This record gives sequence, structure tokens and C-alpha cells, in this order.
Amino acid sequence: MSAKNKLLSSIGFLFLLVVFIIVTMSYLSFKNASVKNYTEKLMNNAHLISYAVEQRMERYFDVLTLSGNEINIDSRGHIDEEQLRKTLHNLESNPHILNAFFASTDGVTYRPGGRIAGFNAKDKQREWFKKALNGDQYVITAPFKAITGETVMSLSILIKRHGNIVGVLGVNITLDMITKFIQSLTDNNQLFVSKEDGYIVAASEHQYIGQNLFQIRPSYSRYRDMDGASHFYQYKGKSYYSVNAISEKLGWSVWAWDKKDNIDAASEANLMTDVYITIIAITFSLIVTYFLVVRLMYMPIGGEPKEIEAIIQRVAEGDLTFQVSDISRETGVYAAIMAMVKNLKSIIEGIYGAIDQLNHASVQMLDTTSAVKSSAESQMVQLEQTATAMNEMTVTVDEVARSALQASGAARESGEHSSLGMSVVREMNQSIQDLATGIKAVVDVNTGLEKETQGIGSILEVIDSISEQTNLLALNAAIEAARAGEYGRGFSVVADEVRHLANRTKQSTNEIQDMIVRLQREAQHSVQLMQDNMLDAQTTAKKSEMANQALQEIQNAVSLIQDMNSQIATAAEEQTHVAGEINASVVQINELARNTFDDASGNSGRAGKLAEVASQLHESVKIFKI
Repeated sequence: MSAKNKLLSSIGFLFLLVVFIIVTMSYLSFKNASVKNYTEKLMNNAHLISYAVEQRMERYFDVLTLSGNEINIDSRGHIDEEQLRKTLHNLESNPHILNAFFASTDGVTYRPGGRIAGFNAKDKQREWFKKALNGDQYVITAPFKAITGETVMSLSILIKRHGNIVGVLGVNITLDMITKFIQSLTDNNQLFVSKEDGYIVAASEHQYIGQNLFQIRPSYSRYRDMDGASHFYQYKGKSYYSVNAISEKLGWSVWAWDKKDNIDAASEANLMTDVYITIIAITFSLIVTYFLVVRLMYMPIGGEPKEIEAIIQRVAEGDLTFQVSDISRETGVYAAIMAMVKNLKSIIEGIYGAIDQLNHASVQMLDTTSAVKSSAESQMVQLEQTATAMNEMTVTVDEVARSALQASGAARESGEHSSLGMSVVREMNQSIQDLATGIKAVVDVNTGLEKETQGIGSILEVIDSISEQTNLLALNAAIEAARAGEYGRGFSVVADEVRHLANRTKQSTNEIQDMIVRLQREAQHSVQLMQDNMLDAQTTAKKSEMANQALQEIQNAVSLIQDMNSQIATAAEEQTHVAGEINASVVQINELARNTFDDASGNSGRAGKLAEVASQLHESVKIFKI
């Protein structure tokens, strides 16, 4: 996996972990708040419905109280039946009241149509009558089946006149009316209204009305006397939550319940919303992170850190044999390194070429110096022969001066020696000219060598400049790696390797530069010596020409001696003078030849040293493989 993908995966995992923790905490917090709000709402609804039912029943009793006050009956029990029937009729006209009735203390019972024949509430021990006479202020009987088949319950109050009990007024209401009333108070109608014994007065489903709640929901029995109690229970494989609100006046319980799934629905929906938002946020964050990683980190680096490290390692080991890709498509440090490798490879190739040229020039210089040395040595031998001939000529001139008799023979001998001297001088002159030509060739070679070394110096300046730029790039890369922190540690290692390579390149360049400076200094010295030798050779050539002219004059003098014996003494004196000059010139020429020989020997050593410097330069760059 690439460093870019590793970095993106790590950041993505961190994002996911942080968001997961936040979403989980948010979900749990929202769920607790949602469940608390829902259960509180359920409890409040139960209490409100309990209060509403209580108020509803009180309204019934208020109606009974008002109607009871309208009944015209005295303290002895005398009833105005007409007025009673009217009052009962008014009660039954209420749509929520099924039947209205009145019973006197002796049990005689009346309906809107009059007295009920054959029916006595006292004899029948009707609950609504019995409880009222026993002192209950408001009587609510147990539900029962009416003649019409409907389940009803009776509500009754005690009627008094002047403190005496005169009768009981009651009505029948259907449980269905109570259920409809409760349904009008709630949306989901998920309620049970039960009496103290568990009898279901009202329910969301009619089949439960009249059944015992504690039998169909056994868990409710543990909370029957606990107002505000709540609990979870299982029914038909599903979880439910129920709360109990007890009416203080009626003693009835309003059980509000709902499925646990409905209670958790809001938190589950919120969780799904958070999940969708999280997915979108993580996707957007990863896209932004990818853009930032590519733009701020990957593009300045330009490639994989491991790949860059491998390239730098190969360059540090001197291996430049790998193929450099098209750097126009690369960026950042990677592009700079590839450009450096390409330029370094080109420079090393140039150095190898310069070394070959330097070796070739050194060989040529050594050959030329050897030739000059040989020529100088030959010239020294010839000059020694010339000196010997001049000594012999001097002796001959002396003999001519001492003995005029031997003038003709001496003249002939002088002519022969003059011819020999002219021949030697001509040969010497030719040798001196050859020596001057060789010295000029050596000067030209040394001048070319100096130019080549200057060219190498220019190349080394380019290498030094590239090393400084590489060091600067490595420093910038180290700064960028430091900014990246932990993720930039690999890039810092790469920058250190680049800086190490740049320092090594600069050190090698300085060593080569020192060698080139010494080589240039020796070449300049050699050129100066060759120029001095060339001037000496030119001076020797001039003196050789003078010697040639002197010998010509000697030959002319010998001719005159042959013609004029009378002038032998004068000619001999002149010949002695000229011979002295020739001898001095020969000695000087011999000294110049010896100097030329010594200079040629020195140049030979310098040429060898130049070859040695070229070999050292080759060894310095041999670490690089191209």
C-alpha cells in the first residue's frame, strides 16, 4: 500500500472512530432523553385522562344532584310523581344517560313512565340502592348487562330533605360511552381503565371490556395500588411499556401503554439520520483530506518516499545506471532528485571524457618531451665534437703563426677544418631549429592542456552549484517534513540522505578542484619553461649563424693564404681571434643544450605527474556507474 493510501486510511479510520463515538454518545443521550420524554408524556396523558374521567363522572353526579334538588318530596316521603317523571325524563334526554330512575326509602322504584310494577329495589338488593342507603355519597356500581344487552353501570346519590333520607336517584350509563369519551381524549387510545378489582371499564379494544385486567395482563397486578408506577412487560413476543394513574376520588386506574418500538422510534430515526449525516461527513472529509494530502504533501514530495529513498541510496552508492523518467511529468522533491541524477550523470560523463582527453594530452606531452630530451642530448654530443674541432683549429692556427713554411699545408688543413666546422655548424643550426620546433610543439600542447583544465574547472563549478541547490532542496524538504510532524518522519530521512549526498558531491568537487588548480599551476610552469627554452634556442640559432659566417670567413682566409703567403701572420692572428669567438659560442651553445636537456627531463616528470593527476581524478569519479 502506498504512503498516500496509508495516510488516507489512517485519517479515515480516525474520522470514523471519532464520529462513531460522537454518534454513539449522541444516540444514547438522545435515546435517554427521548424515552424519558415519551414515558413522561405517557404518564402525563394517563393522569390527564384519569382526571378527565374523574371530572366526567363528577359531572354525572352534579347532574344527579341538580336533578335531585328538583324532585318535589317532603320529609315524610310524599312524592309529586308528575314532577318526578318529568325530572327523570329530562335525565334520560341526556344522550350520555341510558336510563334514569328513583327509589324511595321503602324500595319503590320510578321511571319516566311511572312506578315500575313488580320491582322493589330494596327487595332486589340493588347495589346502587343499598350502597346509597349505607351512606356512600357517590355510588358507582359494578358493570352489569342491561335488558338491552349493553354493559352498563349505575350511578346513584342519596336524596335528603331536612336531614332525613327520602330516596335514591340514579342513572345507568353504558361503558361504551366511557370508552368513546376516553378515545376522544387520546390519539392512539392505547389505554385500559380498570376498577380496583381489575374490572376493565374502558379499553382500546371492546373485547377486553368487562374482563379482569390482572388476568389478561398479570404483570399489572404488582402495580395496582401504585399511582405513577411504570414497568416493561412482554406480550405475544413484543415488549411494551405501561404507566398507572389512579383517580383519587374514583379509585380507578388509567393504564396507558405503548410498544417499546414506538418509544424507541424517535431515537432510532435520529440514529439513522446521524448515520446518513456521518456517511456524508466522512465521505466529504475523506475527499477534502485526499485533496489536502495530494496538494500539500504528496505533490511537494512528488512520489513515494520509499521510492525516493531507494533512488537516493543508489545515487549515494554511485549507481547512475538506472533510467531517468520524464521529469516534466514529476513534481516536487522527486522531480528535483531526478533532475539532479540526470545532470549528475551528464556531468560524470563529461568528466570521463575530460579525463580521457587529459590522459591523451599527457601521453602526447610525454612523447614530445622525450623527443626534445633526445634532441638536446644529440645536440650536446655534436657541440662537444664542435668544441674539439675548434680546439684543433686553434692549434693549427698557432702552428701556422710559428712556421710560415708550413703555411700551405696549414692553409689546406685549415680549409679542411673550416669545411668541417661549417658542416658541424650547419648540423648544429638544424638541430637548434628542430629543438625550437619541438619546444614550440610542447608549448602548444601545454597551452591546450591548460585550456582543458580550465574547462574541467568550469564543469566542477557547475557540479558545485548543483550540490548547493541540492542541499537547499534537501533543507526545504526537511522543513516540509518537520511541518508534517509524525507523518513527515520518513520524508526527513529522505532529506538527510539528499543533504548527505550533496555534501559528499561538494567534497569530491573540492578535491578535484584542488587537483585541477595544481595541474594548471604545473602546466603554466611548464609553458613558461618551454618559452624560456625556445628563446634560448633562438639565441643559439643566431650564434650558430654567426659561427657559420665566421667559418666562411676562415675558408676565404685560407684561400687568401694559399694565394698570399705574405699575409700569413695577419691572417693567422685574425683566425685565432675568430676561433676564440667560435669556441666561446660553442661553449654557450653547449650550456643552452644542457639547460634544454634538463628542462626536457623536468617536463617529462611533469607529464608523468599530470598522468598521475588524471589517474587520481579517474579514481575519484570511478564510484559513479553510468
